[in-house]
Amino acid sequence: MKKTLKFLVIALALAMSVMITASAASYTSLADDLKDIGMFTGTDVGYELDREPTRAEAAVMLVRMLGEEENAEAALEAGTISCPFTDVPDWADAQIAYLYTNSLANGISETAFGTSTKCSAQMYCTYLLRVLGYSDKDGGDFTYDGALDFAAQIGLADSVLLAGTFTRDSLVAVSYQALATDVKETDGNLLSKLIEDGAIDADAAKSISTKLDAFDTINAASDEFDTSLDADMTMDLTMTMDEETITLNDVATSIKLNITDDSIEAAIVMTTTDPQTDEPMNITEWIKDGWIYIDDGTNKSKMELDYSDMLSTIEDSTINTEIMPIYCYTDLSVASEDGATTYTMSIASEYLTAAVADVLEQTLSEADSMNIEFSDVTMDYTFNEDGALTDIGMMIDMSMSYMDVDVAASLSYDMTIISSGDSVTIDFPDFSDFTEITE
Repeated sequence: MKKTLKFLVIALALAMSVMITASAASYTSLADDLKDIGMFTGTDVGYELDREPTRAEAAVMLVRMLGEEENAEAALEAGTISCPFTDVPDWADAQIAYLYTNSLANGISETAFGTSTKCSAQMYCTYLLRVLGYSDKDGGDFTYDGALDFAAQIGLADSVLLAGTFTRDSLVAVSYQALATDVKETDGNLLSKLIEDGAIDADAAKSISTKLDAFDTINAASDEFDTSLDADMTMDLTMTMDEETITLNDVATSIKLNITDDSIEAAIVMTTTDPQTDEPMNITEWIKDGWIYIDDGTNKSKMELDYSDMLSTIEDSTINTEIMPIYCYTDLSVASEDGATTYTMSIASEYLTAAVADVLEQTLSEADSMNIEFSDVTMDYTFNEDGALTDIGMMIDMSMSYMDVDVAASLSYDMTIISSGDSVTIDFPDFSDFTEITE
């Protein structure tokens, strides 16, 4: 799925020339899944996802992620472990005693754990990396100062999630990702280990397990999008601006795309009807050797863009992590018909906003010139009876504001994949009669 999002971001980055800003995501549905397995129970007033977690709350989560909560409570009751700190509430006594006894967490002094002190992203990622079998001791896998970079390296979290204030919302997301992450030097993820160890009930974890299995299937298929794509797409777009609504229905688009480490080659043919004149519109766009060429049937123009720099930025950006974060997808449903299987997933819309912003702020100018908010973003992936990915659908509702102009748009598309993986053949015309567009 990282490949699908990568292509989406490229398309958006090519089409937009202004900045967007991001807001914090909300992972309530993921908190529900974690509650089902006894991992995240919330407080007496609910999940409180918008506030910062405390060290005590992080400590309880850490012991649960280790699958040791029952053992910790039994050991405290038996007197084989004890808590030396005087500021620990009863509900965290066993967990903090367990962590202290096993040298997994220290206090801020000999008598204080710092239970009400806020837990940072760096601190919590350090905890989770230890749960996954990595060490921050001398000569270990990572250092405390480098915990966030190492977490990103193994796909545990990225700066889209961890930018700004680390909230309980963020804690839920990165904890969920930890369950999907392989334990060090094993081929199994943390969730599988906890189920195998009996720390989590397999039936209670069915919702998470189903989602992880779907992600494995889709990621394996989407890996082929890394180099090329030949597809046909039908799109509907409704856009309202200054109380005027424009509707484009059944916009047919043919896409041929090849990507290398330093270039993009593409041919995009769009056929639709002019919403004002009802006349047919045929627009062809080519990308080659760092230039974009456009033939709208009346004018032929070209514009130079540094695509190698854009590709480098995308490769280095947070959306191109080794493992596409599972927390950016919040819901999943599976349907089968006539041998085909369709996975429908809801995307955390604010995560998509932040991911696109992460690319555009490095490639485009005019910072803070546009505000954009995605909402109700869903994707469909359909596989045929042979397990091949044949169709991808997407629905997006979004709103934008730019220079006192408010825009609302709804976009839906269905893309039929003709081929992917192997380089596609693109026939380029003679560009000698295209006129350069300059600023």
